[in-house]
Amino acid sequence: MRNMLVILGVVAAVAVVGFAVYEKFGQPAAVPTASAPAPAGAPASSTTGRPQSTPVPAAAGERLSFVVKPDDMVLGSPDAKVTMVEYASLTCPHCANFHINTLPALKTEYIDKGLVKLVYRDFPLDGLALRASMMAQCAGPDRYFGYLELLFGRQVQWATAKDPLEGLAAIGKIGGMSDEEFKSCLTDKTVEQTVLSEALEGEKTYAVRATPTLFIDGLRYSAMSFEQLRAVLDPLLASK
Repeated sequence: MRNMLVILGVVAAVAVVGFAVYEKFGQPAAVPTASAPAPAGAPASSTTGRPQSTPVPAAAGERLSFVVKPDDMVLGSPDAKVTMVEYASLTCPHCANFHINTLPALKTEYIDKGLVKLVYRDFPLDGLALRASMMAQCAGPDRYFGYLELLFGRQVQWATAKDPLEGLAAIGKIGGMSDEEFKSCLTDKTVEQTVLSEALEGEKTYAVRATPTLFIDGLRYSAMSFEQLRAVLDPLLASK
């Protein structure tokens, strides 16, 4: 998980200076060139780098209230018993690990069965993550999660490329986005502000400090393996 102590000040400043801090394109220093998503089967890690063997709410006893908004990107049935809200950054290796190694099983066992719905919210940690989030937003609701799958699945290729924007454009083409649409998307200030406002809400309202941050029926968790996630979901579902 990537620490947000420095980024918080940047995100807050964005609201004051008109989001100018994200104007520079290119590879952010925060994305290490030697970094890659953890291999399949690797345990999820906490901010200390130690395996998180027991899923414990980050703020025990503090249950936050979430309302699914009309513009939220939601995977699963609106009537699912359990709501999971994920704040993630598209350049975060731990987020990629969750989407590559945990989400597929979560989808098969819980989301596709109508038990859990996943609400994905952007929390870009750098300018490149912001541009990637904008591209996914421009793809529209029907293709949104398909783009997330591509972006997380190929994160190490595009996020560490010599020209990351070319890498992003290549992902866009795979998803059916033309060069013209890609360029137009990345200069759309409305889309940019939508992404940054969502991140600012996460920081201000829900005290998001790192990615990925998960809220399961309002309780906060960090990155978890599928088995750790199951240990949270099964008792919760049994109580409903």
